[in-house]
Amino acid sequence: MAMFAIAAFFSVPQAVEGLNKEKREIKRAIFLGLFNNFIIIILITFCSLLASDEVTEVVMVGWSAAIGPWAQIVVGLFTILAMLTTYWSLSLALGSIVQEQMKWDRRLCWLVATLPSLVLSLIDFASFMEFMRMAGGLISIIIAIMVVLAYLNARREVEGSILNHYGGKVTAAAVIAAYILMGIGSVVPV
Repeated sequence: MAMFAIAAFFSVPQAVEGLNKEKREIKRAIFLGLFNNFIIIILITFCSLLASDEVTEVVMVGWSAAIGPWAQIVVGLFTILAMLTTYWSLSLALGSIVQEQMKWDRRLCWLVATLPSLVLSLIDFASFMEFMRMAGGLISIIIAIMVVLAYLNARREVEGSILNHYGGKVTAAAVIAAYILMGIGSVVPV
């Protein structure tokens, strides 16, 4: 869950475009977006630990079962909305990347970026948790390599940086190491 919440940075290009490249507003939007995700993760974690007697594979299942039947419906809706909004923002961002690289029609690029993961999720490839673990590991390695290198290249092309002195090679190396560790951790069986 933390990995997908932090992956909200895929929405940054759309935020930059929507905020007319206003540096101050972009910094604020990125900070608030990540901070909101952080708070939600902390709240869900502590509420789940406090409410649930049994540790379940999917935290929301144990939490909602401990609260009552009405909570199972609310949590189910929350989970579906969370997955849909994350999937929607990631598919739009990936579609934009494909369009930028391939110069194809926007709808075709969105389809190319979205269809493979949609097909994998619809066929009974693995259990939900196995699929999430595998996808998380693969995505984290891809992000570690591609996004950080793209950021460093963009930093050379554009004068100034949104991250100022925190956006250097040391930070990039730390981010790459963290994503690689997250990728390794996501494939290790628990």
